[in-house]
Amino acid sequence: MRTVHTFRTRLLLAGLLVCLTVNGCSSGTKPASSGTNSVSSNSCPGSATYTSDEILAAVKPQTVVPVYAVPKCQSRTTMAFLDIDASQPFFAEVESGLRAAAKFYGVDLLLTDLHNNPAQTVPQYQQVSARHPEVVGTLVNSSEGALYARTKSDGVPLILLEGSFATPPTKTYTLISPTADRAKGAAVGKMLGQEAKKRMADSWKGHDLYFVEAGQKSLDVVNKRMTAALAAFRGSVQVPDSRVIEFDTSGKIVETQQKMTDVLTAHPNAVFAVAPLNDEVGTGAQKAIQAAGLTNNAIISLLGGDRLGRDAIRNDKTGLILGAVYANPFQEGWNWIEAGLAVKNKAKYNDISSADLPIITKATVDQLFPHG
Repeated sequence: MRTVHTFRTRLLLAGLLVCLTVNGCSSGTKPASSGTNSVSSNSCPGSATYTSDEILAAVKPQTVVPVYAVPKCQSRTTMAFLDIDASQPFFAEVESGLRAAAKFYGVDLLLTDLHNNPAQTVPQYQQVSARHPEVVGTLVNSSEGALYARTKSDGVPLILLEGSFATPPTKTYTLISPTADRAKGAAVGKMLGQEAKKRMADSWKGHDLYFVEAGQKSLDVVNKRMTAALAAFRGSVQVPDSRVIEFDTSGKIVETQQKMTDVLTAHPNAVFAVAPLNDEVGTGAQKAIQAAGLTNNAIISLLGGDRLGRDAIRNDKTGLILGAVYANPFQEGWNWIEAGLAVKNKAKYNDISSADLPIITKATVDQLFPHG
């Protein structure tokens, strides 16, 4: 099962390689990978950009669809990115993309980790601002408004990697549009709905079916995913609102496991289709279902397809995990660097609005990801 790859047609936008060296960062931030991508003045005409083939060769075995044709020659750029939690595999892969693109394009990347504590967003920015970044980014979080106010005061553009402001201020930027997040949620719901329909006509016949939204109410981007997931699920199987269960996970495995256990205890004879906000939350639900011995009474569609999710698919022997909607976190990090360069150059970039979302299953995971 795979969505139409309309976004991949943007490969012709490729362009990159700056005539500069990537440097490390100051104390308190993690340095970007160092290295040099330079060309001689004779081979670096100002209007030249790199081809899509050159980009794909540079990131192999990863895949990237560029969002801006970066000039081969431009002045040094310093960017700062505040990662929400690098300990989570998805965000760690985003960081890999950030680092790789920074090295490739010759960007000085100031990378810092909020350790899942949004209250540290502005203090961490204050630290990196001493290095005078020309572009700043973060994932959507509850402190985004305060960060925007500070970056606006400093005259520095802020680019959200994912999601958008609940009430967008003037001249704000985002890379992954709400359309893409709805597409992610819809892909999760479709996968769950098609499988639930089959089981309700067979092994689940006569059971009450519940749709479980394991989300994070404080984040509008997650709410959009959950709404789209339920709508797509109902395209295959009708469930009344009284059988839709929502709980807040805070994005944490342990909290998800506890709350999913409570759901299972409250409905011992029911069957469940679980839509998690990401792979980590999905594996938390998986642990609860396995511990209760109810793997035949539930299905989960993961969202993200990071290493944790891919390993969960490989190791599942019960059919509990249907697969994962792959969001390509490496590409998200890479594209953020491109978007930052576009903003710096007063050029346009293509936001990720119609995501290319392959579905990773047990049958395809090793083929798609032979290196893990």
